[in-house]
Amino acid sequence: MLFWIAMVLVFVADRGAKWVAEATLAVGSRVVALAGALEWRLTYNRGMALGFLANQALAGLLLPALVVTLGALLLRRYRVTRYTRLAVGLVIGGFLGNMAD
Repeated sequence: MLFWIAMVLVFVADRGAKWVAEATLAVGSRVVALAGALEWRLTYNRGMALGFLANQALAGLLLPALVVTLGALLLRRYRVTRYTRLAVGLVIGGFLGNMAD
């Protein structure tokens, strides 16, 4: 149950944060929240990390799915605790939030 709660909360938080950012920030603008330490900017990355595989829709779906599958297979080798379930739920929730983009 902890896995599902963590996954849904992270997914909802991810989608909500992206909705707020798109509703309140203009592309290229900058909002300083804490001078010298924290600022928000709205930018778009059309690929994976640092634009990797931009405009490669099939690879953009298959590679993350492969990584998640390999992670699940690796987890089978270890004792699953509530912390493991929480961690995996957080990661999968973030993965789904990114895939929804």
